[in-house]
Amino acid sequence: MLDSLLTLDVPEGIGLEIVLGDCTPSPEIGVQPWIERFDGRLRYEAFGANLGFGAGHNRLFLPSSADHLFLLNPDCLAPHHLVDRVWAAAGRRPDWGIVEVRQIPLEHPKNFDKSTFETSWASGCCSLVNGEL
Repeated sequence: MLDSLLTLDVPEGIGLEIVLGDCTPSPEIGVQPWIERFDGRLRYEAFGANLGFGAGHNRLFLPSSADHLFLLNPDCLAPHHLVDRVWAAAGRRPDWGIVEVRQIPLEHPKNFDKSTFETSWASGCCSLVNGEL
């Protein structure tokens, strides 16, 4: 998954910081080579426990000065145009809160308005979150 992040096309003017949260009881992955490959744009935080979805993401987001949080589960493969397309989708609606990416081939079944693409919930597996939320 991290390899796919190296190929991301990031729109002009967007600063990208990659934050990796590790929920294992004792950190086992070697992140130093990844920090070097990402030119210091990768921040790693070991939680030492599974904090759960909300608490884990809050812990990663709150120390940041970012206006937006892009959530990406560790089992996702990111195509090079992922950030660009999600950012463009958010730009079409000034009042957006979360832009969720389709999860192919396995998606959560849910209803959405086919003209506005609005839905009552987002899974958070691959989403851009407006920090004002």
